[in-house]
Amino acid sequence: MKLLSWNVFNENTDATRIDTCLDYVTPDIVCLQEALPIHLQRLQARFPHMLLGRDYIQRGSLCHLAIASKLPLDSSKVSAHYPENKPHPSLFSQRAGWVEFLDSLSARVQIQDGSWLQIVNLHTSAATGPSTRLTEMEAVAKEHLEVNGRCVVAGDFNMFSRPWLAVFLALPFGFRLSDVATYEKQSVEAWWRDRGFNPATRGITMPKWRLQLDQVFTREIRALNAEIVTNTFGSDHFPLIVELDASE
Repeated sequence: MKLLSWNVFNENTDATRIDTCLDYVTPDIVCLQEALPIHLQRLQARFPHMLLGRDYIQRGSLCHLAIASKLPLDSSKVSAHYPENKPHPSLFSQRAGWVEFLDSLSARVQIQDGSWLQIVNLHTSAATGPSTRLTEMEAVAKEHLEVNGRCVVAGDFNMFSRPWLAVFLALPFGFRLSDVATYEKQSVEAWWRDRGFNPATRGITMPKWRLQLDQVFTREIRALNAEIVTNTFGSDHFPLIVELDASE
């Protein structure tokens, strides 16, 4: 079972690039962040089962989170973590015209041995500090991870902060004092490990800033192979491919 997680970028309006990526990866399950309606049309043409939520608004245009699957989705859930009138959390988001709703999605798919695998897709806030993103992950866990068992959590975690960057970002992103000393990638991965999840990939996923913002975490299911595809296909993020051992 092959899973693709990808922030397709809400300014990536050439939908043929989405098809090119899907042709290259040939996934069974897709988790997209920042998906535009034109991206969703390409998904619907290929996958019979789909679950959608809000991602964020940039200058009046809404993009979406999506889980698409060749297999039927069961126990689907869309959780809204912020209201329709969510205020801008920082000076940066006000200037950029961002309103980050950041719903989270989950659904179950049945795998080869007849058991179920839960898929969770999320996108944490960009224009804020690590402590806010931690609170958002806690909300996702409360909504979607109360039941034990096989699970994959995919998404754009925006785990970019580190002390030297915090010097520049603290004011425009509204960092708290505790955020300044945070090595966020390490702290995020440790947070998920404490909940029984292992990170599947290692490497740069946003080439422009040479950061790993995206990750796939697995619990009670083995990743046979994991790859960060070094082609953006028109996005500002690389796609992540994880091949899961559905036979265990």
